[in-house]
Amino acid sequence: MSPFRRSVTARPARRDEHGQSNVEEPLWFRIGQFRLPSYPALALVQRTVLINSFAFTLLIARVDSEWPSQEFDQWINVFTSSYPEARPVLPSGESLTTTAGGARDAASRYWSMSNYPTRFVEEQNPFVTHALKAPVDRVPVVVLHVPHELIEVGDTTLIAAALRDMVSTREKAMAFRQRVGVMVDGFDDDPRGIWQFPRARQFFRRLFIECPFVMLVAHPDGGLLKLLAACWLYEDGMTEEVERQRMGEFLNRALHGLNALNHILALSEEQNRETCLSAAKLLFAEVPPSAPY
Repeated sequence: MSPFRRSVTARPARRDEHGQSNVEEPLWFRIGQFRLPSYPALALVQRTVLINSFAFTLLIARVDSEWPSQEFDQWINVFTSSYPEARPVLPSGESLTTTAGGARDAASRYWSMSNYPTRFVEEQNPFVTHALKAPVDRVPVVVLHVPHELIEVGDTTLIAAALRDMVSTREKAMAFRQRVGVMVDGFDDDPRGIWQFPRARQFFRRLFIECPFVMLVAHPDGGLLKLLAACWLYEDGMTEEVERQRMGEFLNRALHGLNALNHILALSEEQNRETCLSAAKLLFAEVPPSAPY
């Protein structure tokens, strides 16, 4: 790979200079999100810039953040340990020489390819494709069906796998965002709430522990989030103090799961805020509904 030199006279080319010999025109160019799975760094902006065979990773701290930044330094340590062949581009340097390492072009684009499969594969998920293009009010609610038999044996495997698949890529997370309800079999003929059955409480508590990000996919008018909250909170004969404590535990776990998923999938702070407001309205505007949900 040729040396990359910084020229003091470098500037963006004008449109009328297109094709001139002194203009370096990239054959391939892309800007995308970047994440270090092992270090969230929620306060730092992370971007990848791909120009031909060069892959640049940009790390930007907030203007009002303290400097030196411990989080900034820690991110660099994690990044350099994960990508030992990477070279820093410093303001004080006039030139930078790099050599080709073990990384390939596909590796540089893997995050984008894996999170936006409809852009790269021919076989597409019809629901995801429709949900991403259609207005919100025209996308049907997805009902998560929970058979009574699974509750009786306490097996959350299938339901947890279905929820994880809904957020397995950024495209899927956006398609299923606030569109998932729940239907639970086997409790229609009993006047008690599902959360009053010990096995049901145990089942949905375990499901919430395995899928704490559920706030993202729960429909704002549905009962999925209310059901999980009711099962997490309820205990026979509990006091108001215990109920407040358990609600605090539920919210902390749910918000942590939501924030972690938002970071991994690079969802915006605005989307995160909208999800939190919808969840707060859903949880505190009325008591959990009776079955079915």
